[in-house]
Amino acid sequence: MNKFPRSLLILSYLILILASVLVLYPVLRVVATSIRPFDRIMTYGLSLIPDDADLSNYVRLIRDTDFLLWLANSLGVTAVTSWLSVSIAAMSAYGLTRRNFRGRNAVLISIFLTQLIPGSVLIVPTYLMILRLELVNSFIGIIFAYSVSGITFSIWLIRGYFRGIPVEAEEAAMMDGAGPLRIFAQVLLPQAMPILAVVFIMSMLGGWSEFILARFILIEASMFTWPLGLNRFTGQYRTLWGIYSAAAVLVSIPAAAVFYAMGGHLQEGLARGSGGGLGKASR
Repeated sequence: MNKFPRSLLILSYLILILASVLVLYPVLRVVATSIRPFDRIMTYGLSLIPDDADLSNYVRLIRDTDFLLWLANSLGVTAVTSWLSVSIAAMSAYGLTRRNFRGRNAVLISIFLTQLIPGSVLIVPTYLMILRLELVNSFIGIIFAYSVSGITFSIWLIRGYFRGIPVEAEEAAMMDGAGPLRIFAQVLLPQAMPILAVVFIMSMLGGWSEFILARFILIEASMFTWPLGLNRFTGQYRTLWGIYSAAAVLVSIPAAAVFYAMGGHLQEGLARGSGGGLGKASR
């Protein structure tokens, strides 16, 4: 196996270091802004941590706003949305992979075509659907909107992973008298944990920071998720940058924790889940 030239290797490391600095510096600036005193938010130097740094912005955020309520609302909505998305997508992908039925190819083509539609185009019809179902200003409405928005891609991704799992274990369980539901839950799902983790993280990240649909569906302030709540810190003449930055730091912790906990499954799940094409649709 040929080795990379030393000069090319050094250049690659330099590019990676530069890219890391460009990505991390804005994040560090947000953290620095969150710990700056209120009268020293805007600075023109490159120093990140001032000499008189404190946690006053975090104290004001938690004490003087409904941030904890917004955070709890987002956690509940995101958890239920992610669980529903994974459950529905996994069961749908199982039926489309292991069951032959009339019109299966048409369903697969329809799922594929929905992925060609930009998500922004679907905002209005999704809201109208929620409005017709009288689910506006309810957590059920926002959970339903988030669950259906990305489920077709999740089905496609999980189906590609299912197609790479050998059927011998399922056939052995069937000979032992196991039914389709037991085979799905006890044989197939344990082997599909990497791709299920990918779908869970994708659903979580999509719903965790979503603003536009929440802005239309959630009306009462007591039901706001954190993106709607943080929007209150910005105004035409004044923006509370210190509190805004403190909230941005805190809301990143749950997403980073979930991403770190499930990160071991991401690489395998994405690699094996990318094979869900229309070819071999009869498998």
